[in-house]
Amino acid sequence: MHFHDAHAPYLIAVTEALTAAGLRVQEWSAEEDDPRTGIILIAFGTPSYRGQDTALTWDEESGWHLVWGPDGHDTGYRYTAPLGAGVLPTPANITSAVQHAADRRPPIAVSSLYRAFEDMDDGFETELRAYAR
Repeated sequence: MHFHDAHAPYLIAVTEALTAAGLRVQEWSAEEDDPRTGIILIAFGTPSYRGQDTALTWDEESGWHLVWGPDGHDTGYRYTAPLGAGVLPTPANITSAVQHAADRRPPIAVSSLYRAFEDMDDGFETELRAYAR
């Protein structure tokens, strides 16, 4: 597996956990950026997000965020709330955080940086590659 797509199996595991929990995943992608990123488009059928596009975003420096904004927007999501702790929370932990957020919007907050993507000696790659099948 190439360095720039090594995060795809982790995103697949999270997507599968969300789907197994009954959440409506519309699509997902793993981007080969520096830092590596991913997005999972998710539809909440709850009043908290009526009229809002919602997604989960991930990057290898700050982990997961729930983002939302008006339906049909062209300029990106307006609101961001961190989900989970750390860069690689388990798919079960992210699913639990998303289920909680589906009923009640989490507080909007500034992201924490947990690591730098240039750091190759922090054990992240080993943890990430554990999701490869």
